[in-house]
Amino acid sequence: MLRGAQELAEQEQGTAAWFAFRENTTVFGVFETFEDEQGRQAHLTGRSPRHWARPRRRNSARRR
Repeated sequence: MLRGAQELAEQEQGTAAWFAFRENTTVFGVFETFEDEQGRQAHLTGRSPRHWARPRRRNSARRR
């Protein structure tokens, strides 16, 4: 999921920096910076929010 989000952020012209971290198999975070308010708004209304809103299926092999 984070790799897909990174690819989206790299395609956004207004994203200045994108950082992701993973604490464990279910907890992660993302920190983004934008060149200006216009870049931030483009991010909030672009493909990234839809990426995070998609339902995820857990990998059953990881739960074992």
